[in-house]
Amino acid sequence: MKKFVCFILVLILVLSIAVTPAFAVFSDDAVRIYRKKFTDKYVKPYDAADGYYFYFEQYYSYDDNGDIDWVLIYAGDMSYTSGKVKKVVGNRLFLADESSSPFVFKYAVYDVKEDKFYDLEDNLCAKYEDLEKALRYEKAGIPIGDADMDKSLSVLDAAEIQMVLVGKHEFNSKDELGDYTDLGGNLRYISDFDRDGEISVLDASGIQMYLLTVEDDFEPTEPTDPDGMM
Repeated sequence: MKKFVCFILVLILVLSIAVTPAFAVFSDDAVRIYRKKFTDKYVKPYDAADGYYFYFEQYYSYDDNGDIDWVLIYAGDMSYTSGKVKKVVGNRLFLADESSSPFVFKYAVYDVKEDKFYDLEDNLCAKYEDLEKALRYEKAGIPIGDADMDKSLSVLDAAEIQMVLVGKHEFNSKDELGDYTDLGGNLRYISDFDRDGEISVLDASGIQMYLLTVEDDFEPTEPTDPDGMM
């Protein structure tokens, strides 16, 4: 019996390792090639203590020659105050405090060739191919339609919307976006997938159709060459 239990525990450990994403976002040994660029631009000029800022490189995009083209950055000060600012990038909603620094939503794109950081708030970020996929992979922001508030979109969200509509479940008060500034459009609820200003069966069916077309086999590649560290 003890041998069987040990076998099961070993099997669970092996399986847990097998399903761990190859792209470790918050590991202590994560590659941070361009951290000095961030520190020199955003931390040192203000005499801020480096410990008050965090910095992670979450996705690397490569050009045709295999060189890093741009990087998705997650960085900023340590404040996580619930805020009043919202923005939609692709199919994901970002909420932030107005005083968040230096990036409004803690995310930015570092363009390696231009040697420039673009705040996710900047509409220029839309030009970077695969940005939406990278944000989805990292579960950045909130996917529009996320009725169960788990930061991912699934058939469970469609089911939750249907249950609310027929009165089986209570409406989630966190779903309403009335406290956030309106940057245009009719989006008032997180679960409003079609963004028409109300929650209906069309949102549930829209989520189901979206899930049939979205690609989920996205695996970012992290550089490992120490000679490239900057």
